[in-house]
Amino acid sequence: NESPIKWIDMTTQIMNRTYDIAIAYQITFYDSVFIACAESVEANLISANVKHQGKYSGVVKIKSLL
Repeated sequence: NESPIKWIDMTTQIMNRTYDIAIAYQITFYDSVFIACAESVEANLISANVKHQGKYSGVVKIKSLL
């Protein structure tokens, strides 16, 4: 069976995109890396983290995972 988890290599391209997102949206590199990784596989980021929500399109807003 294939794992439901998609592992993504941290490439130079993703690191550069992460930096660009952090600067453009005034969020941390740590928070930006989730967005850049989601972009790299053309996926939406599902997040309850308010730092991601409302600042970047493509972030699916949720209140709770429970």
